[in-house]
Amino acid sequence: METQFQYIVSLAKQYHKYSESNEDLFIAINALPESVVHEIYSEYGDPERDFKPVNLLRAETARRLLQGELVTENLVNEIKDRIRIKDVEYFNHYRESFLNQLRDYAVSKRDLFANWQNPWNVYHTFFYRGVIKETVQTYLEQISKDLQVKLNLDDYNFHKVDFQGASNFGSDFCWLALYPITKESHKESYQFFIRLGQEKDSNSSIAGQIAG
Repeated sequence: METQFQYIVSLAKQYHKYSESNEDLFIAINALPESVVHEIYSEYGDPERDFKPVNLLRAETARRLLQGELVTENLVNEIKDRIRIKDVEYFNHYRESFLNQLRDYAVSKRDLFANWQNPWNVYHTFFYRGVIKETVQTYLEQISKDLQVKLNLDDYNFHKVDFQGASNFGSDFCWLALYPITKESHKESYQFFIRLGQEKDSNSSIAGQIAG
């Protein structure tokens, strides 16, 4: 279990740095291998995808990277502004039906990117993907099952949350909870809780009992 634990905590340290420092995040984005950027653009620039503001921001960022541009905070803000004003000319390299969705997208008084103020929330998918994501998910499950055995908790289930975060906004730590099988959810019971990597200090982790 030590190997799995250290792997996740090491990633938490790296992701915490990106979450706290936009400069470090953009340096890392600009250093991504071209093959990875192609994968990202193929995923978020997929012509069959429906329009979603954040996914278009991700696709356009990857496209500009592939064109040799450096990703900066100014570039990201420029793309956001073009999405906000539905500038279809700016995005005219996308298919017409996609641009129609951009034109028709309902805009409220709430900013399109209100929940995505921290660039890490947008760009965590540039790093947490593929083999890394699969490995973390596997390791969290292995740690959970190992704890069930070592703590003799045969009558407990477990719930795990990876770097995708509980609401898919991205996170710089993972966590897992073991809770009685008599409860429908970990939210409804006292649980054995572990957080791997912390917001203030991703080198350390916490464990204990917590109310759901």
